[in-house]
Amino acid sequence: MRLWSIAGHQLGAIDLAVSPDGKLVATAGLDDVVRVWNAADGLPVHELRGHGNQVRAVVFSPDGTRIVSGGADRTAFVWDAASGALLDRLTGNTDEVSRVAVAADGRIATAGMDGYLRVFDYRLCLSPAELEEVGGAG
Repeated sequence: MRLWSIAGHQLGAIDLAVSPDGKLVATAGLDDVVRVWNAADGLPVHELRGHGNQVRAVVFSPDGTRIVSGGADRTAFVWDAASGALLDRLTGNTDEVSRVAVAADGRIATAGMDGYLRVFDYRLCLSPAELEEVGGAG
């Protein structure tokens, strides 16, 4: 077992994801930042800034090329895992995004505190179109 501690998030991390190849770890921070770390030595690789509030969820795409984060700012961001560049901002949630997922076919799902699951078809366009919105609390 290898153990290392990370010092980077000022207010702590709330979620983490490991890349499919095991080389990177992404953490979602209460300081509004996604941080990407080298899994071998714990050194920082990227600081992904853009969320306007706490980052609540983070996940790698199945092929490891993208990182998707969701936050209390009611948005999900799509990042390039290699460069750290922001690729897109997914909107439509009316409350904080508490979970994000990426399907093998490229669709991105967000679940929010508004009680809705939103699915974005990221395969078909440069700016994702919301395909379906399925029932919520009510």
